[in-house]
Amino acid sequence: MVGPLVLKRRYSYCKGWGKGRAPAQQALGLPDGDFTPRLEEVCTMMATTLPFGTATGLVSKLCGIQVSIKAVEGMVERRAEQVAAQDQEEAARVEQAEANKVIQSLRFLRPSGAQTRKLVEQLGTYLTNNLDCMDYPAYRARGLRISSGAVESANYHVTGTRLKLQGMRWSQEGAGHMALLRADLFNGQWEARTKQLLAA
Repeated sequence: MVGPLVLKRRYSYCKGWGKGRAPAQQALGLPDGDFTPRLEEVCTMMATTLPFGTATGLVSKLCGIQVSIKAVEGMVERRAEQVAAQDQEEAARVEQAEANKVIQSLRFLRPSGAQTRKLVEQLGTYLTNNLDCMDYPAYRARGLRISSGAVESANYHVTGTRLKLQGMRWSQEGAGHMALLRADLFNGQWEARTKQLLAA
């Protein structure tokens, strides 16, 4: 059967909860919203790579389904929240020294794109190779810093602001040398190092 299918169903809304439900949709195994999970996946995938207007136009042309830009924005927002929640859950596992579980879950992923498959494999390899460095509960108990924010910030301020000036080009050795000197400068060790070098 080809062509539009009109489905009328009862819909009730509770002001107290701020939510509505359609009993017929539940009986058919459909979500309470206006769109099936598959349609939401198609729309979000298109909107992830194309402008919202272009995405809705393609859905209309290829699938014969009219979806508003606002609806697609809502789909993207919902999926992003779900992805963020999953990411936080996986990050919490790593912080609880359960990186093995994250590695196991990565093995069940079946990315369709070659680039995504490569990234997933790289993440799994990184976690596997660094398992012995991820006992974060033990580090916390010893009062050690476990976040990388300070390191990333230092990388920018200590090395980036010098090495990435306009027109700069560095060899690996030259960049390493400058990084050593910048680290001394920012660690307050410049004067002590100078005295050591003069006394040598």
